Amino acid sequence: MFRKLVANLPFNPSLITQLGFYADRLRKERAIRSLGFFFIIASMFVQTFAVFVPPERSLAASNNHIINGLKTRDDILRAWDAAGSDIPAIYGVFGLTRDDVAALPQNPNTTVFSGDGNDWWTIGRTSLTGYSNVDQKYKNTQIAIQYAGLNTSSTSDDRFIYHRQLR
Repeated sequence: MFRKLVANLPFNPSLITQLGFYADRLRKERAIRSLGFFFIIASMFVQTFAVFVPPERSLAASNNHIINGLKTRDDILRAWDAAGSDIPAIYGVFGLTRDDVAALPQNPNTTVFSGDGNDWWTIGRTSLTGYSNVDQKYKNTQIAIQYAGLNTSSTSDDRFIYHRQLR
């Protein structure tokens, strides 16, 4: 279209206004194409950054977890043997010893069996009573289990985990 207007300009000088309009439109379209190209490059950079920089392990951690980032038996044993760890005391409440953990298979069992299928329980370090978005039926089934500070006169060394039903 632009070439047609320029070719006919000597024969019809009134086409100069259309030529000016068309030139302005081409400039605007070029700016839009440049802006689009910039956004494509920016999105490719974000995608590349997301692929080459994986999320940090600590970002997935929670104070409620007994052991954060648990994947294998060796992860449990490392947490058990860590200096100042409370894992032996917590597992000891349930009658588990280090030998019991060491006898587990290296990779985790991916199935959970619970008799009738409706009696699933979990433990955590944080009580559910402080959460407003948790249904009351789960708060009512929560049981506080003391694992540290037993048989002492002071309550400052008392430590609890919370056992609660999942269904």
